[in-house]
Amino acid sequence: MISRAFEISGKKSPYGWDFSIRTYNIVPDLAPVMDFARKGELSKLRDLITEGKASLSDYSEHGETPFSVRIFIKLLLNGGLFQSHY
Repeated sequence: MISRAFEISGKKSPYGWDFSIRTYNIVPDLAPVMDFARKGELSKLRDLITEGKASLSDYSEHGETPFSVRIFIKLLLNGGLFQSHY
């Protein structure tokens, strides 16, 4: 199941107002795009994206993107979040 979220924003510019509308796919936490990002299977992730079956702008049900999931996992695996500073 895929849902969509919409983001509407506006800001005042020197020439008037600028408005933008963005849409995002909301995918299950266990969707292939999130699973491949989590496991570091970047070639499979790239295939999904090039086939139009996923996007790096997809969001999980908990607000994560494939990019943020991968960065978090990489930090965990490299010890970046748990290094001692003593």
